[in-house]
Amino acid sequence: MAVDRQEELGRWYLRLRGEEKDFVTVWLTVRQRTLHHETQVMPAPEVNAGETFEYLLRRNADLHQMRFALGLEDAVYLVGEVPVAAVTEEELDRIIGASLAYVDAYFPTAMTIGFAGRYRRRPASARPNDTQT
Repeated sequence: MAVDRQEELGRWYLRLRGEEKDFVTVWLTVRQRTLHHETQVMPAPEVNAGETFEYLLRRNADLHQMRFALGLEDAVYLVGEVPVAAVTEEELDRIIGASLAYVDAYFPTAMTIGFAGRYRRRPASARPNDTQT
């Protein structure tokens, strides 16, 4: 895991190794009253955009205090915010853990739909595990 800060933008980021996506970066930005967090899930779909967005929109109901959203150039993000007063070590751990878990859970199917014929899910034997660094 890598942690760094973009001081000029007032935000921090954590770069984690994912199981399905090589790296998952969680951006944390302190705003006036909230801590905003976001993670890029995937670039804009090359094909089947409607089906990809429908899949992710339906998954929003399964997410806890986060949602899929479109960002720049129709890239897909996982976003959320919590009141600054509610930010604790446990809450940060939940945000980071949930971001990683949600990306690992939904990235493969979204990529399979949006990049049909180009994306192949990793075989279980090729996925990183906790014993590797």
